Amino acid sequence: AEAVRALTGGRGADAGFDAVGGPALAGHLGALAPGGRMAVVAAAGGDRRATLDLLDFYRRGLLLAGASSARYDAHAAARVLEAVAPGFESG
Repeated sequence: AEAVRALTGGRGADAGFDAVGGPALAGHLGALAPGGRMAVVAAAGGDRRATLDLLDFYRRGLLLAGASSARYDAHAAARVLEAVAPGFESG
């Protein structure tokens, strides 16, 4: 979160993509700017539980969305990643 804030002049990221989940989620949410959005696509390492500061979450107006990659075959998942890649590449 600190690195993202440093790179964005203290603002934070408008959107994030969390492929780790679990205990890492709170830090990932901490990297978001007010009104930021986070898509969670995995719970790596077997730890599916996450704790977050709910007051901070709603005061900053964050949005958390789950996206199950199990709904896509490899070709469909590749198309989704190709579609979002330009946004990540352009910052």
